[in-house]
Amino acid sequence: MKKSLTILITLSALLMGLSGCATTQDTRFYLLSSLPQIPAGSQVKRTKLTLGIGPINIPEYLDRPQIVTRSSRNALRLAEFHNWAEQLKSNIVQVVAENLSILLTTDQVKLYPWPLPGSIDYQVVINVIQFERNPAGNAVLLAHWSILNGRKQPVLTGRTAHITVRPQGRDYKSLAGALSEALADLSREIAGSIKSIKLKKSIKSKNQ
Repeated sequence: MKKSLTILITLSALLMGLSGCATTQDTRFYLLSSLPQIPAGSQVKRTKLTLGIGPINIPEYLDRPQIVTRSSRNALRLAEFHNWAEQLKSNIVQVVAENLSILLTTDQVKLYPWPLPGSIDYQVVINVIQFERNPAGNAVLLAHWSILNGRKQPVLTGRTAHITVRPQGRDYKSLAGALSEALADLSREIAGSIKSIKLKKSIKSKNQ
């Protein structure tokens, strides 16, 4: 009787273990996306503007494979089965670079660090403070950005951007899309400032 009971308990434990293995969730991976590319063969004139992107810094709590969301002001959640497909910082750098290349119609975009000092017209520096879903369910990007003269290094302009985008759904795919939209809005803000700086420089040159 004892032997039969022992076998029954052992079999039950094995079945429970197998059941647990069978329900293990697969990890899903996500990437941020850039703005749509300009169609090949379009008549958009490319400029000779040379941009340097970086350094771009993110908080240490975001520097991990798991997607981080904020459940309250002082509490974070890490999505065990929903990860970034590559290092988040690298993905942000690439997306911002692609966005600015599209918005400013230039192919001359270099990522920090570039080999030759003074080889760029403008340098874009970004310090990300927040980049996650907040307790209200919105994607939030809080970042301070600066534009530097690429040849002399003084800061030409800079400000703090606080961008909020409502995801289309509560799933992580929608969150990645909303965070991508936030980066697009940030890129538009930076591109607009670079265009303004170029215009003022051009007017000043004509008046001299």
